[in-house]
Amino acid sequence: MEVETADSGRQRTDAALSDLWERDGDRGSYGGFDLKLEVTGDLDPNLNYRWIVHEGNNLFQKKKRGYRHVYQDMSIDVSGNAKDDDSTLISYHTGAHDTGAPQTSYLMAIKKEWYETDQKYKEKEIRHTEQAIEGGNPGGETPELDKTYSEASIEHAPLTENPYR
Repeated sequence: MEVETADSGRQRTDAALSDLWERDGDRGSYGGFDLKLEVTGDLDPNLNYRWIVHEGNNLFQKKKRGYRHVYQDMSIDVSGNAKDDDSTLISYHTGAHDTGAPQTSYLMAIKKEWYETDQKYKEKEIRHTEQAIEGGNPGGETPELDKTYSEASIEHAPLTENPYR
């Protein structure tokens, strides 16, 4: 294939065009960004650390489930009484809300055993949904009443390291 260039009207071949489009590494996402916050340093191996977005009552709900704020000295707010605007908490500006107000994420931690229990519960719910889909019944109703969907099968990709840890 030959392409006419706007600057000189000359023709270029595919080989010449491919030289123009060298890329460094992976393409990444298109139309978004690939920022991932990490937690490094002297981490307690008995805790699971997560960045939690301060949106609505999200922090309150996480605290109810056992998550606790992490202070800049890496100590944990074991009482659960830290104020979300405390400047000694580890936080990061992570964007903007729909209103244009700044969005902040806080580093929080939960006991590893509680986190793993939560993950097992989520996995159980996912498996239940997958079984319904495979049976042609994604709504979960009685299969005899409505089997509008054809049968499906689900294959899982091999587990990889969690990019959010």
